Amino acid sequence: IEHLLSRGWCSFTTDDVVEQLDKSREAAKAFIRRLRDKGRIASPVRGFHVVVPPEYRRLGCLPPQEFVPFLMAYLEREYYAGLLTAAFFNGAAHQQPQSFQTMVDEHRRQVECGRVRIEFHRRRSIADVPVVAINTDYGQLSVSSPEATAIDLVGYAGQLGGLDRVATVLVELAED
Repeated sequence: IEHLLSRGWCSFTTDDVVEQLDKSREAAKAFIRRLRDKGRIASPVRGFHVVVPPEYRRLGCLPPQEFVPFLMAYLEREYYAGLLTAAFFNGAAHQQPQSFQTMVDEHRRQVECGRVRIEFHRRRSIADVPVVAINTDYGQLSVSSPEATAIDLVGYAGQLGGLDRVATVLVELAED
């Protein structure tokens, strides 16, 4: 774990453990289970693991903006942080969203990792949506541009608590 962190990596796969530590798949799974039981790692999806530094142990997971890009690469899906999460990163949400809202090109179930929840919302033509890269401690997160965020917020208003809530965020977003 220290080796991964020293190289600036926050995640790994079960296959990485098998390959790097030259272990059988069963031994690798047992090793991962012991690390998870100690709270040193979390597993948001099967086969993908996140290193949990001491400062995030109470959360039970790394903040989602740190590992979502790697999770999406592992799942081989295009994505961007959208809706209220994007509004937050664009400086338009007066409070942090309760879940990390991610736009993807196919339906996916939400992911829970410790006290972190990641919602997935399907978006057609995801590659055509303008995004900006936000630097994080471990890489870059794709976030919808303020204009694209406004369009998504209106389109998904029913899932976000209605037009009143969306309008409040849009007023803040309009400053950008």
